[in-house]
Amino acid sequence: MKVAVAFDHRGVALRPRVIEELESLGHEVVDLGADAPTPRIDYPDKAREVGEALVRGEAERAVLVCSSGVGAAIAACKVDGVRAAVCHDVYTAHQGVEHDDMNVLCLGSEIVGGELAAELIRAFLAARFDGGERYVRRLEKVRALEEDGRFARARDISVLIRPGMPIYDGNAEVQLERDSSIADGAHANVSRLGLGVHTGTHVDAPLHFIDGAPGAESFDLEPMLGPATVVDATSVEGDIDAGALERLELPDDMTRVLLKTPNSELWARDTFTRDFVRLTGSGARFLIERGVQLVGIDYLSIGDADAHRELLGAGVTALEGLDLRGVEPGHYELVCLPLRVEGSDGAPARAILIGGRPERSS
Repeated sequence: MKVAVAFDHRGVALRPRVIEELESLGHEVVDLGADAPTPRIDYPDKAREVGEALVRGEAERAVLVCSSGVGAAIAACKVDGVRAAVCHDVYTAHQGVEHDDMNVLCLGSEIVGGELAAELIRAFLAARFDGGERYVRRLEKVRALEEDGRFARARDISVLIRPGMPIYDGNAEVQLERDSSIADGAHANVSRLGLGVHTGTHVDAPLHFIDGAPGAESFDLEPMLGPATVVDATSVEGDIDAGALERLELPDDMTRVLLKTPNSELWARDTFTRDFVRLTGSGARFLIERGVQLVGIDYLSIGDADAHRELLGAGVTALEGLDLRGVEPGHYELVCLPLRVEGSDGAPARAILIGGRPERSS
């Protein structure tokens, strides 16, 4: 099992024994630090890292340590999908998994010693969720509470713009230079940014593939604002054609579709690759026929040339370069605002998802 471990500056006292026990049990340790009592590390920062590791599938369970375990548990439970609890006795360490599907064991380095911590870890990792009807029912209610509390949250799904980021072959690299600097005597720092209009998260204008068509200054914002569905297309191998979309069993009432594919993991690379999943012309026509107004994808191109011409010719917004890592498939509110650039064939954009009602697995 992949087990993430994280410690704040006071939790590091248990670090050697925790890692030793995990390795002796044959588990793969995903080490998120810290490894020393200085500098001071706030437990919410480590709780966030643990939560992100679980959400992204980088770990299956986690051990999170602060001085008492309480703060770590409170912070970790703020991350959607995390079920964390403080356990300082063996019964709760295994019962929390069996009845409540706990996936983060929180320990207090100033409450338990190394040997008890090892015993708690053994109990935690040996336990399995019971799966009984009453436990599943209660977990569904817990998830409902998460969804209710998630409504006001905003998640940025834009790619960070930076020099050296992945750029589509042949496009302009990102250049960020300081024109004037306070350190050099100027009254303010002023920088110059140079980039292609199809850099990172961006929206294609019809002009991109249709000569004489409108440019980015003519974008209709309505398709970019409103309910959107993040579709789980991570199982798709190869291009996304009509047949692949048919097999995904998409809802009938979608107006804005964001395709979460294996592409999302490509953002971990520093260089561009052409080996990415893309929409085909038949896939584009499939979505157009169902009244979709916006299609987004998690890499630098929505699809092949045929897909571009189909979407843009039908007035469908093509939103490219989304970062959907850690975003659960489901229903959200999309806010996407591209730059107003006169005569341009595309425009960089900031895109966020608000709220969310993730699809529930059977």
